[in-house]
Amino acid sequence: MTINRRQTASKDTKSCVPTVESNILRIARDLIRFKSTADQPDQLQAVVEYVAGQFSSTDFVIKILNYNGVPSILVTTQDTVRPDILFNGHLDVVAAYPEQFEPEIKDEYLYGRGSVDMKLFDAVAIQALKDLYATYPEINAGCYFSCDEEVGGINGAKEFIQAGYSSRVLINGDAGVDYALVTGSKGILRFTMTAETKPGRHAYPWEGVNAAQLLLDGFNRIQARFKDHQVADADDNWHSTLSISNMETEKHPSGLPYWAQMTLGINFVDDLSYDELFRELQLLVPDLHLNQINVAERLEVDEDHEIYGRFLGIAEKHFGKPFQIKKDNGSSDAKFFKDAMDEIIIVKMPGGGAHEPNERARLDGIMPMYNTLMEFCLAEYQKSKREMRTVGEMV
Repeated sequence: MTINRRQTASKDTKSCVPTVESNILRIARDLIRFKSTADQPDQLQAVVEYVAGQFSSTDFVIKILNYNGVPSILVTTQDTVRPDILFNGHLDVVAAYPEQFEPEIKDEYLYGRGSVDMKLFDAVAIQALKDLYATYPEINAGCYFSCDEEVGGINGAKEFIQAGYSSRVLINGDAGVDYALVTGSKGILRFTMTAETKPGRHAYPWEGVNAAQLLLDGFNRIQARFKDHQVADADDNWHSTLSISNMETEKHPSGLPYWAQMTLGINFVDDLSYDELFRELQLLVPDLHLNQINVAERLEVDEDHEIYGRFLGIAEKHFGKPFQIKKDNGSSDAKFFKDAMDEIIIVKMPGGGAHEPNERARLDGIMPMYNTLMEFCLAEYQKSKREMRTVGEMV
């Protein structure tokens, strides 16, 4: 099912009928205006209620959820905890300058905080779900939007899955690569590493232990563990990476550091949980104190599954260009769904500057993404109907 990018009113209608594209842009611009950062719970609640309002005049089942004070929303076409297809996104954003919450269209881009990460995709998903239901009211589909993905997803997607929700196919729009089907995302382990000692003096270092030196020795051991951490590049990124984001010391009156700390980030591809990796690092540096800051589990799906071929073919047709199969450097809420969903598809709206002052999403990606979601979901719906009919005939 393909909707033309430009739909106009019939000749006997004086005013223009809103197009699919203009509806999506209206929703996206409205979403961007919400300052939905983690430190503004009223805005998180407001943006969830706005999404609910987009479905209020229909027969959708709307559930505004709350996990440990953080709102999220599930909208489904049927009253179920397992929609056949579930669109997944997040409504929270990272901090921004005030002017970034006023959307602007310029040079074929939609600018604003959350435009590419990921409120334009959210708007496409909202419109697609409404139109799917209007076409086939019996379709079993939905969307789930959380409000804490940017701070880890613990009180959103993770709780959602633990509450018993699932789906046959999850379509997550929070990938990090344009024109790609993402089939994996690295695990994330952000932590501080701290040394606290009784140091010697400049001329008599043997009288104690230099905290900075102890810290650097520990870093060298961790770096040796990830000996290929500088191998990754844009074309071959499925390697673990290691980075230092901060270092600081405090000096003893003798002039040498008695306290030293660095903040480290590891995006890992090892088939381990972040807790397993963390315990391994603790054993590597037993004389240092490690404290987790931000974590995410690794995700990898079977890219040879037939469903990915079907999705790729549809996406390439509507976008008019080849799609890569890639693995992501970062993470998304999709990691929480890996054991609850039969299949996970991860894509994104084309654009750039996520988390930056010039965040932007391409306008020419709106209708290709909408048409891709519509055609794929309707094909999956029809496939399910055929399978159910076959099972019925066998019985």
